[in-house]
Parts: sequence; structure tokens; C-alpha cells
Amino acid sequence: MNYGELKAAVQSYLYDRSDLATVIPTFISMAERKLFRQLRVPANERIVHFTAHEGAIDLPTDFLEAKLLTADGVPLVRITDLAHLNSQDRKPAAGIPREFSRIGAQLHLYPNPDYPVDAALVYWADMSGLLTNDADTHEVLRCASDVYLHGALVEASAYLGQDSRIPVWQAKYNEGLMAIAQQAAEAEHAGSVIAIRNAYPDRRG
Repeated sequence: MNYGELKAAVQSYLYDRSDLATVIPTFISMAERKLFRQLRVPANERIVHFTAHEGAIDLPTDFLEAKLLTADGVPLVRITDLAHLNSQDRKPAAGIPREFSRIGAQLHLYPNPDYPVDAALVYWADMSGLLTNDADTHEVLRCASDVYLHGALVEASAYLGQDSRIPVWQAKYNEGLMAIAQQAAEAEHAGSVIAIRNAYPDRRG
């Protein structure tokens, strides 16, 4: 599904009311912002590679939440910003990074690297606002078009004062979101020891 098809689907569910055509993009935009406050699945994962010369890394503009940060291939442990500030009194002040924290729009490494470090950040991205032209689409719309649709219908029902329809569309929105999250969780552990034990609970080892 692309953006034009999504708008057409929303209008169709609204009894094909052409007078709502100009506000349907607003319904979609509001639903989209709600969606990306909740969505943490492979479809909105991103990875950036960079060289860290100092202890602070500027976050990507579409950053929502860090999933993994590595330095020279070694995963770093996330700590709170308070723990990071307290760590400044520890030694060594520079060396091989082992921890990181988020402070404002930056990730801070500790200890500060004392040499150029090859780092990689895996994060969940806010993809809201990318749909502008009818032909536009992206990974989340392709895998969660039903969530987009039902989220937009929640907003439309509130706009139209159709309070009785809001729980219906909200339930479908929640159902779709949970299904995507469950699918992502299963894919994350596919082939792992956890997945095998869940599939064969009577087996040990």
C-alpha cells in the first residue's frame, strides 16, 4: 500500500465522503505520530556507522530509542545519565568504551575513547512525516497498513463525533499493533535456545 491508497481506504471506510478528503491526511498524520510512539519492530530499525573520536555522539534526527551500540564490535552496556555523571569521578577517564548513556540529543561513552573507535548504533526510527506524495510508501506502511487505517479511523471518529465507533477502531488498531510486536519478538528469537525451549518445553539442555 502507498499513501494514495491509504487515503482512499480511509475515505472508503468513511462512507466515501468526498468532503473529508482534505482532512484525511490529518487523521493519518495524527495516527502515525501515535504509532511511532509505540512501535519498536524491525520495520523501523535503522543502523548508522561512524567513528567516535570523543565521548559524545550526536543522535540521528529520526532517533526514538537505542537498541544496540557497539564500539569496535563490542556491545556497550547502557547506564542512566545519573550513573554516567557519577562515573566521571572513576578512573580511567579515557580508554576502551564499555558503557553509554543518553543525555539530551547525544549518546555519551564511558570511558572516553582514547583512539578512533569504529562504532555502530542500531536504533528505532520515527518515520512519521515521510508520506507526502500519493506514491510514497515505506517499510512500516507496507507491513502495518491495517494499523495505519484503523488508527486514522480512530481520529476520524473523534473528529466526526462518532464516539460509538472509537472503541471499535481502537480495538482493531491495538490488535494489529500487538500482532506486529508478537511477530517481531518471534523473529528476534527464531532459532535461538529460547525459541527451541518454548517450542519443545519438555526438552532440557
